[in-house]
Amino acid sequence: LVEAQAHPDVQYHHFTECRFADKLRFLVEAAPTEYIVMRAENRHISLPGVLSCLDFLLRHPDCTLTHGAHVWVRQKRGRLEAWPCYDADGMAGLMQERAEDRLLAAFDPMVSLYYAVERRQNMLDVLQYSQGIDNLNAFEILLTAIKAINGKCARVPVLFCAVQERPSALKSPALYDGFDKVASEPKYADEYGRVVARIAAHVVLRSGL
Repeated sequence: LVEAQAHPDVQYHHFTECRFADKLRFLVEAAPTEYIVMRAENRHISLPGVLSCLDFLLRHPDCTLTHGAHVWVRQKRGRLEAWPCYDADGMAGLMQERAEDRLLAAFDPMVSLYYAVERRQNMLDVLQYSQGIDNLNAFEILLTAIKAINGKCARVPVLFCAVQERPSALKSPALYDGFDKVASEPKYADEYGRVVARIAAHVVLRSGL
């Protein structure tokens, strides 16, 4: 890309016909840093937000990730509208000392742990358990659980991520079926079983349950 030549310190990789988890594995294993930030094409993460979250994470070794406010944004009739992606109280509930308590809190209600400043080891741990899990909602459940088990998940008072409201570019129903279907339909029984078993294995590993 012509634009890429102006930024020699930025690596650009374009993947086609590749599993989502395999893309993440390549990128995370190629990352030389202890901390990473993930974003999607419709997520606009602020640099002040990243710096505030990184500072917090560096000062709190018991935290596995940190992020700030996530807001939806859209332009309607010439005006920019914004509203919270989810209730901020969800993140306040992920500061328990015990891994099993954080795991329960992460799903009551569920708070996605995709977009944050986090320790690179988080994603390596997630990917260790990802084989045979292709549905993206099932993968997100696994990812959220593993990160919550790994350590406290903190929220700092800063705008971290603005999410552009628009239709998804992903079309495959098999990839995008909701987790309610994954948890109940016979065709997903094996995949659902893997998610549950691997979450259980990791919480046993980290908590001694």
